[in-house]
Amino acid sequence: MTVIASIETTLAHQVRLVHTATGQRIPITAPALLSTPFGWRVRVAGDEAVVVVPTGQPAVTPAPRLQMVVADGVLADLLDLPPLDPDQEPRSVRVPLTAAEIEVPVPPVKMTLTVVLTAAGTGDPSTGRMVTVRGTPGPAIPLPETVEPGTYRSAAIVWDRKHTPGDLRVGTTSVRKVGVDVRRTDTRVHVIDPT
Repeated sequence: MTVIASIETTLAHQVRLVHTATGQRIPITAPALLSTPFGWRVRVAGDEAVVVVPTGQPAVTPAPRLQMVVADGVLADLLDLPPLDPDQEPRSVRVPLTAAEIEVPVPPVKMTLTVVLTAAGTGDPSTGRMVTVRGTPGPAIPLPETVEPGTYRSAAIVWDRKHTPGDLRVGTTSVRKVGVDVRRTDTRVHVIDPT
């Protein structure tokens, strides 16, 4: 008769990457423990990494670190990921396992929002307007007119959840909700001038 030993395990850590502009989880792949204490295992569950440890095992010091790779290469190129260690895989993030639930905020790179404003009826460029995006709360983001008539563009900034989406305003008139496309460095929106 053969007896196979088994180890009872407990969920110890859940780790997520969260996009700061959208508040959405960032899909990950290839989670790996950089040092693997006896019996520890890691896997992807949905869009988070879960780490299980042997039940009753004492805490490990220092805390092991987990490496996760951003699954979407296009999105990864538009995230401001932490600097890589020399031996670190591209598009990855390393996290010390210091809590049961860990959310790692990951900001996007600086992006611009461009609004092409046209006059109602004629379709001509609407020039000389004051265009802003106002979040709740927070200051308005100005979109000054560019050298191209009727085209308004924000400075390259790190957009946050207060402004994605935000109220697009022409003067004091709210036009619609707009936000940046986090998969592009410049989001372009065409709008009819209601003023």
